[in-house]
Amino acid sequence: MLQILPKNQASLSQLCAINHVRHIQQGMASNSAVKGKNEIVFSEKRVVGYSPEQMFKVVADVESYHKFVPYCRRSVVTLKKPNRLSANLNVGFQPFLNLSYTSHVTLIEPYLITAVCKDVKIFDHLKTVWKFSPTKDNDPKACLIDFAVSFSFLSSSHSMVARLFLDSVVRENVKAFIDRTEQKCGPPSREMKQKSVLVRKL
Repeated sequence: MLQILPKNQASLSQLCAINHVRHIQQGMASNSAVKGKNEIVFSEKRVVGYSPEQMFKVVADVESYHKFVPYCRRSVVTLKKPNRLSANLNVGFQPFLNLSYTSHVTLIEPYLITAVCKDVKIFDHLKTVWKFSPTKDNDPKACLIDFAVSFSFLSSSHSMVARLFLDSVVRENVKAFIDRTEQKCGPPSREMKQKSVLVRKL
């Protein structure tokens, strides 16, 4: 589901973003309690020399994911309305694993992007959150990226094989989007700083 609010409603969109993040985090916590043994949660924070608007635009370009996201073989938007976006994605680790699923995306411009996989044939759950916040010094040409992804598989065989690859993929994910932003917007305005990285295998 895609929701885009005008930039002149910044304070309202920030509030919506905060509430939406809390809702997603509660969902992740609930899944952990019920299906924790197969779950992997990855989170990372970085300060980058690009504005929230610049980062938001790149992450929101789901149709181009196959061009730069690690191991993404196919990214086709199947539903695109003023307030909705769904896409079919294919992630391949040939010859070991080939995953196809549908992602439903929500965007609150320019602060938040979330994606939820609704393909129950593969995942017990797959949730991704991108949050873009102003830096402590309110640098208009920089932002704090807060990225988190939580996933687990219905099939234990899928889970065992995927863990060999997805851990490295999610580690590369943030860098891939930052590199893409540099291709689109030019060199960063400041040196990138990695704030924290957390991986939990529950």
